[in-house]
Amino acid sequence: MIKSIANISNQEATNKLLQDCISKKIKQKRCAELLGLSVRQVKRKCKALRDKKDVKALIHGNTNKKPQNITTDAIREHIIQCCNTMFHGYGPTLVSYEYQRMYGIKLAVETTRQIMIANGIWVAKDKKVKRVHNMRERMACFGEMVQADGTEYDWFGDGNKYVMLVFIDDATSSLLHAVLVKSESSFSYMQALNDYLRKHGRPMCLYTDKHGVFRVNMPSAPEGSQTQFARAMEALGIKMIQAHSPQAKGRVERANRTLQDRLAKRFQLLGIKSVEVANHYLQSEYIAEYNKLFAVAPTSSVNAHRPLNSQHNLEQILAIHDTRHISKNHTLQYNNQVIQIMNESVNLHKKVAKVIAKADEVTHVLVEDRLVQFRVLKIKPKQDDVTCAKMINLAVKQAKDNILINNATNTLDKLMAVLL
Repeated sequence: MIKSIANISNQEATNKLLQDCISKKIKQKRCAELLGLSVRQVKRKCKALRDKKDVKALIHGNTNKKPQNITTDAIREHIIQCCNTMFHGYGPTLVSYEYQRMYGIKLAVETTRQIMIANGIWVAKDKKVKRVHNMRERMACFGEMVQADGTEYDWFGDGNKYVMLVFIDDATSSLLHAVLVKSESSFSYMQALNDYLRKHGRPMCLYTDKHGVFRVNMPSAPEGSQTQFARAMEALGIKMIQAHSPQAKGRVERANRTLQDRLAKRFQLLGIKSVEVANHYLQSEYIAEYNKLFAVAPTSSVNAHRPLNSQHNLEQILAIHDTRHISKNHTLQYNNQVIQIMNESVNLHKKVAKVIAKADEVTHVLVEDRLVQFRVLKIKPKQDDVTCAKMINLAVKQAKDNILINNATNTLDKLMAVLL
């Protein structure tokens, strides 16, 4: 839009070119190139100049006119008055909503925000400067470093969210293992790692985030404390590395987005609605298809995975390890259970026993690194465990399911009583 005719040099040059175009001294296409306009616009300007024979014909008709949807001064003053009284402390979004609700005048949130900023009622927030994350070169060897992460998503489109545990090779971006689980827990990661190790062997490094599965995040924890998963990695000779940001482990984060987009649609296309069927499809077909599309060749042909040896008893290593003191009658308590040690002629009172459990079920008891026989005597009432943030959805879902089951049972009992 031409702002003013006072811009003599620019206006005269434009007018001269258009006059030359009208008198056919230059072609419309050449005139359009010189003015930086389309041929259609040059035709329109030439027609206006030829009809009105005045350079003012080149100025847009709405120049210096007030917009029809302008916010009047009276409304602006009223908004300021409301913000200083009944809307005191409100943000622009809430002010806009309440003003429309009370007075029937719809204002854009941005308009309200600009009015509040101009009158010192609202302070504009500083835009965060995006941090630049320098690109890191891939590892040279396949299996030199594996990135692991869990991504929660509504994979089946039915409103129920599950977590997919994903293992991505840093050198090739290959999807080495993926499995759907109910929650991102130590037990689920150990199960997934067990399948991974039996398929590929031991990677040199495992690159993860700072989730409570991988590191102790409590400030009051003793120095040197480690999680169950970290203890298992140390026993297997796999170095764990925690990333400071999601961008640092970008390969697995990008894989998560790709899987949420493509795999979820594939599940819906194939009518897959259960975790069991989804995991079977993942292992039998989809992982190979994913790698065919997205995997790249490594710099080195060396496979850095190391085989498992006789010392790596995965059944014991990939489990929960806890220590308990043995009582006078050779019992110990674990997970609200009383464990009785059997057939021991030696006095074990006050000795430390190592309890190994999977899915809250005790599988082994060791005393002085020696396996002992045991049996579970009884279960005591249990206090609710502390639930971490990533497992809240699962806990709420389980509570809802229990309520629905109890309501259905009560309704069925009442119906049976009426019928009988």
